[in-house]
This record gives sequence, structure tokens and C-alpha cells, in this order.
Amino acid sequence: MRHSSEHNEPGDSIHTEPQTGRGLLYWQERTLAKLLVVAVVLGTIAYVPSVLLSLKEELWLVAVLDTLMLALVYLLLFVRGIPYRWKATCVSGIAYLVGLVLLWVLGPFGAGPVWLFAFPIMTGILLGLRASVLAVGLNIVPLVGFGVVVSTVGDGQSVDIVNALEKWGVISVNFLLLNTLAAVGVALLLRGLHVSLEHEQETQRSLVRRNEELRELTVNLQNEISERQHLEEQKRLMEAQMIHGQRLESIGTLASGVAHEINNPLNIMMNYAQLILDDQETSNDSREYATNVVKESERVARIVKNLLAFSRQEKEAHSPADVGTLVNATISLIGASFRKDQIALEVEIPEGLPKIRCRSQQIQQVLLNPLTNARDALHSRFPGSAPEKRIRLAAAPFEQEGAAWVRLTVEDHGGGIPPDIAEHMFDPFFTTKTRERGTGLGLSISYGIVTEHLGKLWFETEPGVGTRFHVDLKVNNGWSAPGVAEANASEDEV
Repeated sequence: MRHSSEHNEPGDSIHTEPQTGRGLLYWQERTLAKLLVVAVVLGTIAYVPSVLLSLKEELWLVAVLDTLMLALVYLLLFVRGIPYRWKATCVSGIAYLVGLVLLWVLGPFGAGPVWLFAFPIMTGILLGLRASVLAVGLNIVPLVGFGVVVSTVGDGQSVDIVNALEKWGVISVNFLLLNTLAAVGVALLLRGLHVSLEHEQETQRSLVRRNEELRELTVNLQNEISERQHLEEQKRLMEAQMIHGQRLESIGTLASGVAHEINNPLNIMMNYAQLILDDQETSNDSREYATNVVKESERVARIVKNLLAFSRQEKEAHSPADVGTLVNATISLIGASFRKDQIALEVEIPEGLPKIRCRSQQIQQVLLNPLTNARDALHSRFPGSAPEKRIRLAAAPFEQEGAAWVRLTVEDHGGGIPPDIAEHMFDPFFTTKTRERGTGLGLSISYGIVTEHLGKLWFETEPGVGTRFHVDLKVNNGWSAPGVAEANASEDEV
């Protein structure tokens, strides 16, 4: 169907309407098909008696016409590939031709005028308004022709020719008037239906386009909402990390000041207590008191050292270090306590691991924290000997964003970490241990050390099962080798 600024008549746009659509052409084709079926059925039934009667009355033209018309109807119905306009024109032509022959043979009192009256109506239904008007014009020809015949008839009988012509003229005018009203009315009705149907189809297409646009807008809105939620989540994470970093920085500043203020009087206390112990005349009670003073002073000294490490991360020398050597050195510091608590240590260090540039003592300190926590968790869950009382310490290489990394993993079966505790694992001074067993700075310091090494410290936990701590370190973090003087200066500061 053509789309233009003004609507087309059904007959004018008939060849462009899609054959599979539900437009006006679809119903015109169905109407034509039904007419052909009815014509074949009724024509076949009426053909034999009609031909016999025509032959009996020697109406040879009528017999020939009936035969040709029935054959043409069969041809139009059963032969495929004939365009619709040709079929419709043939059917209208059949009606016109039959009307002409019957009018000529049987006169005005036969079926000829009926066929001629139906001709423009059928044409309007099948071919549109313009074809209907043309058909009405064609009907003028037989009416005028028959009037001429009436005016020229004369066989010796007394016939009032003038009166007959007047009557025929009145009949013809009324015939044409009613025929025009009927044919044009039907054609206009179909044209209105055509326009309404075209408008409805355009409305449906517009609705489809609007639905597609709405669906696209919905998808875009959902994507925008998801992106906004993702950005808000990133913003919250960045804010949380910023707050965490500011908290660590403020606590580090406080810790540095407190540590320096405590360190000097603490050394004096330890020295006086040691002098008391070295004095041979010290009584047993005093010796015991002095021993306790030295022991507690050493514990305070360790806390002070941790505070200093937390506040400024002591700058020891860094160089490429062998992962296996780091792990073995760490195990040597804590292996005795593992054996004492009947904990099996499973070490999985593959050969050929690349060396990592780091400060070895700091990485050992980082490994000691999860190992110590795993030992405490296992010993708390299994006070005695148990098959589950084991710790796995493993190392493995991996790549991320084109860079080589090494991952150190400490895994235990100590029951996991509850969610309310897990979210505070790296907070300074947060601990679930007693005052004698923990200060709450171990993991915070470790987090700072790993971050300074441009690495990652993170953990996985399953409450009721166990925990895995991961230390991810770059093989080459971009550090340059420092001078020995820098390392010595760092050690002198403590």
C-alpha cells in the first residue's frame, strides 16, 4: 500500500497491497474467490437447462455465451498466477457482457437489466470508485442503443413510437440514477473502509514503533540505574577506604608520639630491673618482682616497636628475596609453638618461584600474623590432638593485568570468622584476644606493609569451617635498591 499525503482509492492502490496482509485487498480477493466459487457451483447447475432451453428456442448466441462464460469462470477460479486486477476485470466484464446479450435477446423484460445494474456495483466492490463510475458510464451505451432500436422498430403494427421512447427514456434515467447511487455508494463505503483501515494500520505501526522506543528507553533506563548503582557502590567503597586510611593515619600519628614518649622511660625501667637481677644480694622475692618487671617491660617494648612500625613502617633494606627462604625463616620463628600445640604445618612451596622485591623482615612479620591467628583458632577449637588441627602454608605464581605476582596463602580449619568480626579485621586495636595475647595491631600493620609493597592482603572465610588469608605480592613492584645507609639509619631510629 502506498503512503502519501492523501489517501488512495482501493482500486488505484490495489496492485501494491501485500498479498499476505489484512488490508482491503485481502478482503477483496476473498470476496472475488467466493464469487467465483458460487458462480462455478450455480453456473454448473444452471448451465444444462439453460443451454437446452436456448437450443430449443434457437437462441444460439445465448447458448454460446453461457458456454464461454462458464469456461471463463472455471479458468479464473482454477488457474493460478492470474493477477487480481485481471480477474476482477474479467468478472465485471462477464456481468456486463451477459447483461448486454440478455438485453439484446430477451429485451427489457428479461434478466439483462438486472445484470447491467449489478455490473457497476460489482465493479465498485472489486476495483474501486473510479472503475465504478466508469461502469455506470458504460451502462449508458446499451440503454441508449436499446432506445435507438425501439425508435427504429416498425413492422406494420400500430405502435406509438413516441410514447415508447418516452417510457424507455424515463426507465433509463431512473435506472442510471439508482444504479449510480448504488454503485457509487458502495464504492464510497469501501473507500471509507479503506481509509479507516489504512489509518488503523498506520496507528498500529506507530504503536509498534512507540513500543520499541519505550522498550529501548526502558533498557537504557535500567542500564543507567545499574550504572548509577555501581558508581554509588564504588563511591561508598572509596569513602570507606578513605575513612579507613584517615583513621590509620591519625592513629599512626598518635601511636608514633605515644611510642616515643614511652620508649625512653621504659628503657630506664628495664635497666634498673636488670641491675636488681644482676645484684647477688637481691632477695628471692625482689628477684621475682624484678623478673616480672623485665618480662612485662619487654612486652611493652614489643608493643612500642609495633606502634612505631605502624606509624612509619620502618624502612629496612629491600632486595629480591626467595619466597622459600622467607617462608622457612618465618616457620623457624613459630614452629616450636606449633609443635607444642600439636598443630601440623603443611608447606607447599613449588620450585622455580620468581624472587620478589621486598623487605624480607616485614614480609615475615606479615606471614606471622595469620599463622599466629590460625594457631590460636585451632587451639581454641581443638584443645587436644585432632586430624583437623593443621595449617596449610602455600605459595603460587599468577598473572594479573600483564604483571607477574606471587600469592602466599595461610589456610586453617579453625571455625572461620563471623561476619560482624570479619568487617573489622584490619581495624587498628580491634582484637578478640585477651590483653595478654593480642594488641589488635597485627593485621593493621600487616595491611600497611603489604599496601606499601603495592600488594594486596585479603581473606576468605566460611563460618563454622575455616579461613584463608592471601598475601599477593608483585614480583617487580618498581622499587629501586636503596643504599645501606638508609637501612642503618632506619634501624638506629628504633
